[in-house]
Amino acid sequence: MKILYAVTTILLFIVLITSCSTPDNEDKPANTEDEVTPSETNMPEPTSEPEPTPEIDAQATIESNAAAAQRQMEDAGIYTEKYRPQFHFSPMRGWIGDPDGMLRYQDTYHVWWWGHAESKDLVHWENQIPSAMAGDDGSFIYFSGSVVVDENNSSGFGDGTKPPMIALYTMFFNDVKPEVQGLSVSHDYANFVFYKGNPVLEAEPKFFRDPMVFWHDETGRWIMAIALPEKHQVSFYASDNLKEWEHLSDFGPAGALNGWWEVPDLYQLPVDGDPNNTRWVLQIGRGPNRVQYFIGDFDGTQFTLNPEENGTTTNWLDYGPDYYAVRTFRDYDHVEDRIVTFGWMGNWQYANNVPTSWGKGALSLPRELELRTYEGELQIVQRPIPALEQLRGDEVTLENVELTDTRPLSEFTPALNSYELDLTIRITDPDTRFGIRLAESDEHAFTLGYDTSTSALFLDRMKGERAFLGDEFPKQLTAPLQPQADGTIRLHIFVDQSSVELFANEGEVTMTALMFPEPDSTGITLFVEGGTAVLERLTAWELTSIWQGILE
Repeated sequence: MKILYAVTTILLFIVLITSCSTPDNEDKPANTEDEVTPSETNMPEPTSEPEPTPEIDAQATIESNAAAAQRQMEDAGIYTEKYRPQFHFSPMRGWIGDPDGMLRYQDTYHVWWWGHAESKDLVHWENQIPSAMAGDDGSFIYFSGSVVVDENNSSGFGDGTKPPMIALYTMFFNDVKPEVQGLSVSHDYANFVFYKGNPVLEAEPKFFRDPMVFWHDETGRWIMAIALPEKHQVSFYASDNLKEWEHLSDFGPAGALNGWWEVPDLYQLPVDGDPNNTRWVLQIGRGPNRVQYFIGDFDGTQFTLNPEENGTTTNWLDYGPDYYAVRTFRDYDHVEDRIVTFGWMGNWQYANNVPTSWGKGALSLPRELELRTYEGELQIVQRPIPALEQLRGDEVTLENVELTDTRPLSEFTPALNSYELDLTIRITDPDTRFGIRLAESDEHAFTLGYDTSTSALFLDRMKGERAFLGDEFPKQLTAPLQPQADGTIRLHIFVDQSSVELFANEGEVTMTALMFPEPDSTGITLFVEGGTAVLERLTAWELTSIWQGILE
């Protein structure tokens, strides 16, 4: 869920201050730059249920949002600020939280955070607007949701020329009134206009949020997966028209329960690359900063866990501290043979306090998901999308380097902490600990590595940020990982100014974390402790900024 511009600055401040501890008071801020209060609508109405003309001018709001976007584009220093990611998406100004409504349609990828941007390759983004929502009366906050293309005009909102896009989201009023689900309509595939028949779904739970909606071919209807945070459940609903919903079933409690549940997703993946053998994956955010998933079957009514393939331990999508609210892209062009995700790089324990000047938050790299068999159980494997390779500059390569102590990587000295490293290390001694220190200086270091004595990756950011982010930030975290069949460990690392993403052993394990080094903290050092290791190969590239066209 997330905040958008529908409340006053005072109310927004109150909501933020009371967030992040329990489902009773947790919410997600979005942009507050150029706040607007809509005042009339020209929203298309369903042909079957005509509505009176509202008194709110949605077009004026849309035009105001476009003007705000243009002003932001003209800001001096846009996308060059301290800590600004150079190849991850972040908005020009303001908050970004959960990615919403991610889809491909007419050869264009869209992402909303109730702002909007679009892309042709999932790497370069354009046509940003700070707020995509119009026509409401300002009495509620937009939390997370999803967007569908209503190809058959089941909603009746079509204008006869092209299918509408429909956004479904949670309407948050205050900490007392129950959360309900709303609907908005878009014909320009960017801006949405509020439906006067809202809410379209109410239920008993006070906390009832983050609808993920998709078309289910087998039953010929829309399916909604929605979270019940305090109950640790996901509810499933069905609809023929996106406006009237019938409860089908509930899943949970299951898995990790030490936190609230939100931002669900449900999708199919082939097993070991076989398109004729698929499983359903139910994915759920466990607040404040983790994502777990369950493997089973969905028959159009109920999700059923497969305990043998799912395993007996919690399946974490990422083992780092800053990967949350993950959602999948839906392909309405019907040409993709992959599932791609975005996540929010953030953590509600300190999201309000990160020292970024343009706003708060960024999205992760887009990742392709696969379902692989490991010792009879199924596990999600994640890899960065191949399109990111277009950003690579000159290649630096090292091979067959023996590591006995500490070795600065003098062959690769990037000017910015904006680069990609791919290294494979062979273990030659038992009980050896080896790794790499990134963004290193006398005051700062971010460390990734592998401990053979525990068969675990480790992430250590104890050196540097405690002074301004408190005790929750400087963590030491681990993730279980066995060496590859040939005895090596592969670490594929993306460093981008204020974040690090690790894909270990072909994406078998991932770890995502924020960092906030000073601009001159750009050192890179390899090390080994308790034995020796061989760096079989290291490849490094500086990465070109995806905002280069904006900056010129």
